[in-house]
Order: sequence, then C-alpha cells, then structure tokens
Amino acid sequence: MARPRGFTLVEMLVVMTVSGVLMSLAVTSLVMLLRLDGTARQRGRATDTLANLARQFRADAHEARSAVADNRAFSGEARSLALGLPDGRTVVYEAAAQRVVRREERGLAAPREDWFPLPAACHAALDLHPGHGAEMAELTIDSPAPAGLSLRIEAAVARDHRLAGPREKAKE
Repeated sequence: MARPRGFTLVEMLVVMTVSGVLMSLAVTSLVMLLRLDGTARQRGRATDTLANLARQFRADAHEARSAVADNRAFSGEARSLALGLPDGRTVVYEAAAQRVVRREERGLAAPREDWFPLPAACHAALDLHPGHGAEMAELTIDSPAPAGLSLRIEAAVARDHRLAGPREKAKE
C-alpha cells in the first residue's frame, strides 16, 4: 500500500509548537533589546547634560569676578550661587529638585534660563569655599542609591583674571 503524500496531524503540531517557542524567544529578546536601548539613550542624555553643565559651570566660575553663595537650605548647603561677570552680567546657579537652573541676568533685560535635568533621585548642592589662592565654586550631585551617581565639579573663581598677564590686567 502506498503512503499518501502530505503531513500528518502530529507532524504539523510539532512544527507549530517549535515555531511558537522560537517566536516567543524572539519577541522576548526584542523587548529586552528595546528596554536596554531606552536605558542607554537615557543614560547618554544624562551624561551629555551633566557634561554641558560642568563645562558651563567651570566657564562661568573662571570668568567671574565675584561669587556669593546663598544658604537657604535647612541642611546648611548652599541652594544658589551668584557669579558676577566682568561685563555686568550676573549668573545665578540654583539647586532645585531634580534639576540645576542657570539664570543669566543683565540689568533690566529679561533673564535667560537654562535647565539641566538631573537623573532620577539625584540631589544637587552648591558651595563656595576657600581654595589654594582663590575661592573655589563647587557643584555636587549625589544619588542616594548604593551604586548611585556621585559627581563633584570644582572651579576656581576668577581664574581667568588671576592668570592674566600684566598687560591684560591693565586693559581691564
């Protein structure tokens, strides 16, 4: 007796089961890759934001002629730092919940604000303390998590003016 051509019901069930298992593995892998991609993008944005904040904070502190820290927090940490620039501008950094705000003021003109969002659960603090020959402005960003973020940005106030040569100082 000749065997009929085609597949049996058992063979079709085996193929469908194997393909279902492979599909579920593929979907699970895809979901994990998308989550990892989102996490990597979020960390990349946070890294870029903190790098821009550090660069701007150092540039403002180095250019400043004066600095004043305002201790409004209950912990005694400075919540704002005002930097007086030589061209008459005042740059104020404020440590707020989940962000650091940079406000640039010049006379009666409307202030310009830049916001630097911090990663989740991070706490920012500003400080001004004496350093080696100059005041040091300090911005500290900490996370309470055990393996959290910890970043300290320091900049010498008026560094650009201390390092200027005699001719450059006479021009000012």
